[in-house]
Amino acid sequence: MKDFVDYVEYIRPDNAKVRVAFEMLGNEVLFYFCEYQHTDKGEWKLMVSSDSEYFNYSVENEKGETRHFSIKYPTKEEIEKAQQLIINKYNILSI
Repeated sequence: MKDFVDYVEYIRPDNAKVRVAFEMLGNEVLFYFCEYQHTDKGEWKLMVSSDSEYFNYSVENEKGETRHFSIKYPTKEEIEKAQQLIINKYNILSI
């Protein structure tokens, strides 16, 4: 069986994105995690969970100045919707 990642993305204000990513082994979900992308051309980075609704991160611009940002974690409803989309896509009985 092949190991791969599939995901469902959500757009946040200022075109930032979050996604719920599912680590898959064939048609079996091993686990899921959340990532964010600051800009369309930026790389996806892991969102470390916390008790807050928001994930805080910093970005350094080309002048070396650091700016701080907050991005909302995927909500419970978004995670459930993503799970259902993955279940439907791969004909999985449950996650």
